[in-house]
Amino acid sequence: MTQEEYYKRSAEHYEKYPQSGVGMADVRTMTTIPGQTKDDVIRGMRVSSMELVKKATEYYRQQKYPQALECAEKGVALAEQVFPKEIKGGKHPMLVGPYITLGDIYVALRRYDEAAKTYQRAISILEISRTSGVKEALDGLYQKMAEVNRKMGNMENAAKYERMKNK
Repeated sequence: MTQEEYYKRSAEHYEKYPQSGVGMADVRTMTTIPGQTKDDVIRGMRVSSMELVKKATEYYRQQKYPQALECAEKGVALAEQVFPKEIKGGKHPMLVGPYITLGDIYVALRRYDEAAKTYQRAISILEISRTSGVKEALDGLYQKMAEVNRKMGNMENAAKYERMKNK
């Protein structure tokens, strides 16, 4: 089994066995490649988390929101476990994409409170990040937050995010 096959198998494991949870021990108990290190397993889990989010995006595009939600929640939970907790005072930037995907799914399901909380997690990471493309990503998230707040009837917060977007 190649490492790529192993990583894909890890993602499939989490989709197939939701009752097993998303703990790191689940993947560590699976068959490993001879000579594989702890770092290899963690790297595989990172790839698995991204594969789950990718699958969630596919379901989202097909408007299969319950399946999208399940994959996204598992992918985010796994990503939160395997990416370093903090980098330069904030959470790892690799969590931004999964948070946005999960937030978009919550919006599609009209779970606006959860969408706002999830988008805010992504905003918090980006606001302290110094990577390229942050301004554009933040503007997109501020727009999403303005829309979510409008849907929740919170026009004051919607206006606040509109102003933040235009800075």
